[in-house]
Amino acid sequence: MEGHSEKQANTPVTNGSTSVLRKNEDVKNPGNDQDTQDNEPDEDVVKIEETSELLRNSKYVKNASSEESLVVQLVKDTKDESLLETCVTEDPVRDGETPVQIQTDGGWGWVVCMASLIANGIVNATINTFGILYVALVKEFADNDRDKAFKTSWVGSVAVGLSFLMSAVAGVASDRFGLRKVAFAGGFLAFVGMLSSAFVQDLMLLYLTYGVCIGVGFAFPFTLSVVILGHYFKKRLGLVNGIATFGSCAFSLLYSLMIPALMKSVGLKYTLLCLSGVHFLLMPCALTWKPRIRRQSKSLTSKKESLTSSGDGGSETKRQDAHKFLNVKIWRNRGYLAWAAGTSTAYLGYLVPFFHMVKHSDDLFPESNSSLLPLSTAIAIGVSRLGFGLLTDVRCLNPVHMQQAALLTLGITTICIPTAHSFAGLVVISIVVGACDGLFFFLNGPIVFSLVGERDASQALGFFLSTISVPITVGPPLAGLLYDHLGSYTVAFHVAGITPIAGALIMLLIPRQTQSGQCCGSWCPGCQDNSSRSVERTQSLVVDPDVKPS
Repeated sequence: MEGHSEKQANTPVTNGSTSVLRKNEDVKNPGNDQDTQDNEPDEDVVKIEETSELLRNSKYVKNASSEESLVVQLVKDTKDESLLETCVTEDPVRDGETPVQIQTDGGWGWVVCMASLIANGIVNATINTFGILYVALVKEFADNDRDKAFKTSWVGSVAVGLSFLMSAVAGVASDRFGLRKVAFAGGFLAFVGMLSSAFVQDLMLLYLTYGVCIGVGFAFPFTLSVVILGHYFKKRLGLVNGIATFGSCAFSLLYSLMIPALMKSVGLKYTLLCLSGVHFLLMPCALTWKPRIRRQSKSLTSKKESLTSSGDGGSETKRQDAHKFLNVKIWRNRGYLAWAAGTSTAYLGYLVPFFHMVKHSDDLFPESNSSLLPLSTAIAIGVSRLGFGLLTDVRCLNPVHMQQAALLTLGITTICIPTAHSFAGLVVISIVVGACDGLFFFLNGPIVFSLVGERDASQALGFFLSTISVPITVGPPLAGLLYDHLGSYTVAFHVAGITPIAGALIMLLIPRQTQSGQCCGSWCPGCQDNSSRSVERTQSLVVDPDVKPS
């Protein structure tokens, strides 16, 4: 029996849906290990150790009919629901089954990455090149209106704002109904919105078809295309985020060349019909996004609800029902709150160059080909996202500092737009704006994973995108209103450039411990070393349900 116990004491055993860990007797005392003194155990490891100590109590092992009931019985006595998350695996290995190792950083993940590239490309290209459609919409619907710039700007602003506002709903809905179903539904709604916009004859109806339908439809595949990458990639997360967001460059290039050509040959109506065909691709892309981080099983959820309701007369159950849909834990994360506040401030003027620089160029240089401006921006976006995505995988750079640098540069460049006295100067400014956008935007997903972890990332990213929906919706129309009443974009671009600078300064409030503790997310070499040490400490706690506690 001793030999049998010694053999089991060195191997992890998983049975049913629980995994109970027992400390290995051969591990050195942490008090005598200098390395362990220098590196305090992670909170998860401490939780596992505490749970292991409680499970050594013989009455639990002796009275439990199964390891799952053992955990449930433990929670009843300790009143600690978090033990359910600590002890219960989300993808259990049943008796007689062989554990399946799902490959990360490759395999099907590259198919997922390409689908995310297409989805990101369609969404971002529609936003980035709206300035081309904007000129056509002004002539078609509001050419004789005094406030034509203000009213027409709302078409694109409503679409962009709702695509960010509904991202919180996308995160909650994906946790409730499944990631693929929600992304597919969003792609279908965006397709219907663009298709119906081709037949609209009134600007107010265009707010509904283009603004509301496309905006809400974009929110689901756009948000989840970033979240799904964290399911399949760890070491190469920075690179694949750069590849996926490179789609905005590729499709923006396509849109910048395609939309003007279609407008000249077939007009606005059939241009929108062609774009609806491109939007149809969102649905097959969503079907490839099979999540690897699974939702908690229904049986475990019901046990958790019964435990809370029996102890507090049902009051805790109501609170648990709310938490089942809304993850309030992320709003207690000071680093996440400071980062969200900074980016929300920056987005007030962020899209003003994308929406109004083409019209500004037409006013100053009517004989120039203004469609080259979004084309130059698209190329810069693609190059910067791929380049910086690869750089973050090679070197341990702080992504928050990189975002701050991008915002400062973007703000200064936007302020300088009115000082450009030639079309070539506007092209250079467009390239700088694109490079800043490429660096800033692709880091959003990795920073969210770094600040809150992969399990909370879907709702954290969704809530973040929702917080920026108001400033990103209001900014371009306000710039259009200033143009209508002042006759130029000078003041509008100056005000728009101040907000990214202010956002970069607000991000200084992010605690340094948060930034240094998880400097670049899970792909950072330094973080990988820290993670490896945590795994080694966790693996020193092994399962042995047959060995009686001493």
